[in-house]
Parts: sequence; C-alpha cells; structure tokens
Amino acid sequence: MYRRGVSSRTRKLVIGGAAAALLGSALAVSTGMGQAAESCVGLDQALQNNLNFIAGQQANPDAQSQARIANRQAVVDLIQQRRATAGCTANVQAAGNAGRGNAARGNAGRGNAGQGNAGQGNAGQGNAGTGNAGTGNAGQDQNAGTGNAGAGSGNIDALVPALGFSPGDPNATADRVGPTGVKVPGRCPPTQAQVNAQVALKNANFPSGTDLESRIQRYEKTLSAIQDLKCPASSTTLLGRLNSLTALRGNANRDNILRGLGLNETPAG
Repeated sequence: MYRRGVSSRTRKLVIGGAAAALLGSALAVSTGMGQAAESCVGLDQALQNNLNFIAGQQANPDAQSQARIANRQAVVDLIQQRRATAGCTANVQAAGNAGRGNAARGNAGRGNAGQGNAGQGNAGQGNAGTGNAGTGNAGQDQNAGTGNAGAGSGNIDALVPALGFSPGDPNATADRVGPTGVKVPGRCPPTQAQVNAQVALKNANFPSGTDLESRIQRYEKTLSAIQDLKCPASSTTLLGRLNSLTALRGNANRDNILRGLGLNETPAG
C-alpha cells in the first residue's frame, strides 16, 4: 500500500524497482547456479578439462571411448550455453599435451601419475583433468573432467535415475500429455544424457549409497536438473517414485524393503 501524498511518479519508480528485483531473482533461479558458479574463470576451466578428456580419448581410443566422448560432449554443450549466458569470450581449446594424447597414453595411463608425476606437471596443469589423474582415473571416467562438474562417483550415468518417459521433440511448439496424464511442453523431458550432464555439472559429489537418504537425494537432485533444463517434474515419473521413497522415512521396516531394491528402484505402489 502507498501512503497518501506520494506522487504518481514516485509510485511508478517504486513499482519499477520491485519488478527489476523480481526479474533479477527469477534469472538467478532459472540458471540453477549461484552467481559465483557462473564465473567465466570457472566455466572456462571446466570447459578445457572436458575438451582435454575428449582429446585424450580420441588420441588413444578403446572400446568405451565413443560412449565416454558422447557423454562428455553433452557436458561441453551445457558449459558452452552457460558461457554464452555469462558473456564469456575466451577461445578455450584442449591443452596441447592432452590434445596429442600424452596424458591418456603416458604417465597417467601407466599409473605413474599416481606416483606423483601428474601432481608435478601436465595433469596438474589441466592436461589430464582436475587432479584426479593422480588416481589413475584420467583415461577412464568422469573424475578427470569438469571440476565441479565431475561427480565424485566417476559413473554419473549409472547413478542418475531413469526419467521414465520418452524424450520430447526439441523443436516442438505444442504440449503433449505427460506420464502422469497432465499436459507438458512438447520438448520435455530432455534426453537422459542431457539430464545426466546437468546433474554432473551441478554436483561435485553425487550420492552413490543404497541407504534411503542417498536414494532420496539422487531423485531430488535429478528433478532439480530437469527444472534447470526448463522442463517440469510432471514430464517424468520421478516425482511419484520420489514420494514412494520419502514415505519410507516413517517405516520401521524400511531397511528390509530397501535391501531388496536395485540402486534406483522404488517400492511398488
């Protein structure tokens, strides 16, 4: 409410200021990341780490390289979108040594990185990743990749719950009926790979346990990633499955129930 005597011009200025504040809040929420996380320095480093990983896989491929590269490319695409939003303009490329495959073929691949070589030189400088090359993971998994984007498990694809509904058409302009019977945007949900990449980008340590709270957190963080990608929870079956897990919090028999379930399985009904 406005006090009497306040001019029309003053009221307009107050309303305009409030609207600007609300817009700023909306933009902050829509990114799914805090302002500090959108630093070009951090985004550029995350991008280079992923490009290094891809270059290493291309230089020294194995039977799993194609799948690893496709998964990491999805992360690269998301980072590039965030860099564009943040106004980052640096020309980020894979580091020279990683681009030639030295990190994948050489010390890190032979385990010498675990003895200190990676800590002293190339891997520590970003060529093999983020320092996790010291554990021998540089050529094998997610940990070498994206700084905060590298979920601690190193196997984000196995940890993120399945969406439970077919991906939408990215070019769709009309709604479609979602898995719960309500209308959702035709472009939703995103692909599983896009969601996995967004989960990895936001979570340095994605829970991998089989206990109830770890299961619940995996579902909650996955739903958050879907919303970051501008799709509603109702475009997947995750919310209903999450509810069946949270209902176990008051169940004295929950440990026995969970013991018979797979990593991301939920109780029937």
